[in-house]
Amino acid sequence: QPDSIYTLKGFIQINKWAISDNIYIDRFVLGNFTASFGQGVIFESSDFFSPRRTGFGFSKRLNGIHPDETRNSQYTLKGAALQLSNKILRIALFGSRDKRDAIINEDGSFTSLIVMQPRLSWGLGQNGDTTVFNRLTDSLEEITLGADLRISPIIGTNLGITFYESLYNRVLDPQIRATIVGGPD
Repeated sequence: QPDSIYTLKGFIQINKWAISDNIYIDRFVLGNFTASFGQGVIFESSDFFSPRRTGFGFSKRLNGIHPDETRNSQYTLKGAALQLSNKILRIALFGSRDKRDAIINEDGSFTSLIVMQPRLSWGLGQNGDTTVFNRLTDSLEEITLGADLRISPIIGTNLGITFYESLYNRVLDPQIRATIVGGPD
């Protein structure tokens, strides 16, 4: 991967701060953060796959809001996140504005988000030939806003609801034949 393509991360965190006798700020993060809700099935900010984490050693899943100290390079969240809790309730709120890698169509719309290893601006060709119309790395801006509410009335029982919305600075228009395949011929 070229030296010019990297994901610089940084954050400031406040954690375990009591607001009252039974309400705590679990975490308040400014900068890069991760978010995972519903055991990672509902929402998880990650670009690597690790199925059924065991909870032993380094494979433990981070639930809720945490500062980003992961190897994520493409589906990162950068902005502000707050997680409040008491004995049975947890509320998480987050907002992010960050760049994404995507396949850009000739008309300026995008076909899909992509994950590349290694990340290369123009794909394997490394030149702006006619099959790639725009650089692939950091070619799209995403704004994501979300909230999660989790109630845990009994240890081991979680009931929750998660809302999030992602907005993009380009129109999603899957032109797979023209963009990914390279044309009808």
